[in-house]
Amino acid sequence: MEKVWWNMVTNASQMVTKIITYIKEGKSVLLELNRKVPWYDTLSEIISEELTAYYADRSLKIVANMEGAPDEYLFNEFCKREKRAQYRPSIGYPAFLAQSDDIMLNQCIIWAVDVDTEKVNKWCDFIDLYNRALGKGKTGCLFLIETREKVHIPEKKGLYYISYENMIEHYDNYLFNMILSARLKESSLFKQYLAEVVSSMVPDDIELSALCIQKGRKFLKNPIKEIEEIVKSNYRSDGSSFTFDNTADVLSKRLWEAQIKVIFPLLEKQRNILISKYEKEIEPILPIYVTYGDKVESVKDVEIGILSFMVGNGKLEVEQQDRHKIAILKEARNKLAHISVMTQNEIDELLEL
Repeated sequence: MEKVWWNMVTNASQMVTKIITYIKEGKSVLLELNRKVPWYDTLSEIISEELTAYYADRSLKIVANMEGAPDEYLFNEFCKREKRAQYRPSIGYPAFLAQSDDIMLNQCIIWAVDVDTEKVNKWCDFIDLYNRALGKGKTGCLFLIETREKVHIPEKKGLYYISYENMIEHYDNYLFNMILSARLKESSLFKQYLAEVVSSMVPDDIELSALCIQKGRKFLKNPIKEIEEIVKSNYRSDGSSFTFDNTADVLSKRLWEAQIKVIFPLLEKQRNILISKYEKEIEPILPIYVTYGDKVESVKDVEIGILSFMVGNGKLEVEQQDRHKIAILKEARNKLAHISVMTQNEIDELLEL
């Protein structure tokens, strides 16, 4: 599943490509993720492998839980004692490190992970001063500064901002769910419906979506209960707990919205099939007056409710199977029109028409 997300889903894959491309071009990156970023280890692995393969002359160093300021950390980590002895406060750490050709920092890619807002600002200020001190045409250390917090950083020299939330759209979630649904042994309409329901009810948590899709038909029998059970019984790929704060009312509304998207077009398709089949029988009955005195004069404007009325009062004779179909379509349309959620048994009956 993780490979599907990071390699096959449009914007997720483009985000990875963008990060790698910037660094290959000798630029540094500020990467803003969030706490729900899916399969972080896979993302990290893809980036690490690409950069390691591309840069034979650079080493990738992961920096986590760094104490102190970035400039002091780099100074102490990459300068030997005799080199540190040459430092003068009037120079400043960024310029000293940028102008020192005899330190390993120049051949590194520093990846600072899970950096808090305060340290993000310090990293960005350092990188700006460091890049300015390098001089034109010179490439020193490259930086990938990763944070899980919302940051607002002004433009810095040689530093490019990438936001996971800005790049990932609802369509990516839906595409991912469609790809996973495609693996199920169900009809195409069922797979589309499952993907739409999960995308609507779980719009911003890809790992949770994946677990919902895996349950398939069982999930659709009682989506709200299944989401609660998944959250309670499973953990994220990084070992943290799932959090899901939406109320049953919110989830029920999202389920209804998903049904509207999939079922209404299906109702219209079936209506058109019936209208085409019985067009010659319907035309002599028109015009007909409906609710509030509205007059229907054209066959194409005959809705399911009108068809049901025609059949019910004996004005329109249809085959028994079509009589049954009209009853199912009318009930489905009435439910959805009155913002009521259809049961999965009712959905299955519709999908089988």
